[in-house]
Amino acid sequence: MLKKATVIATLAMTTMAASAQEENRARTYEELAPVVVKYAEALGCGGDGELDALGQKNIARFDVYGLGDEGPSTYVAAVNADFGCYGGSGTTRGHLVVLEVQTLRPSAPTYVLPELSEPIANSVGAPPFFTSLYVKNGQLHATSISYGPDDNQCCPSVREIYRVELSHKEYKHEGGAPKRDYTWNFVKVGTY
Repeated sequence: MLKKATVIATLAMTTMAASAQEENRARTYEELAPVVVKYAEALGCGGDGELDALGQKNIARFDVYGLGDEGPSTYVAAVNADFGCYGGSGTTRGHLVVLEVQTLRPSAPTYVLPELSEPIANSVGAPPFFTSLYVKNGQLHATSISYGPDDNQCCPSVREIYRVELSHKEYKHEGGAPKRDYTWNFVKVGTY
């Protein structure tokens, strides 16, 4: 009887923890999505309500600084937009936007880190459209939909998974302060 009660209690605690995680994710999404949309709209166009369709699966908590709990809370968001508003078929593509949340001062605003976000940060091997972002074993991953050999420009059909890594290069101009250039590197690891 005690064993059965322990199993039931464990299941109840697991369910409550999962529910709390979902609630926290929803609250975080509600706070972060408007910041991402505002940033993307300032730099481009979403077209067909794509920016409004930014979902919870497109925002992931990820430690971009590698500082663990010692650093600020950072999130990466994937948004599909036409940065620059070039218009026309095929100009919308996926972009990464990095946000910082001040956890020590909850009343402080959440803001975009432009040096780590596109278009200032570069991307190499990025897919045309993002469908989700997630962290697995401390590594950022993205799912996407890409074009197959017989796909029309409107309708990509190949579902892919990418490992996403942030790298940087430091340089110093003569007499200037050190600077960093950031690059998001996408490595295809499979399909789904």
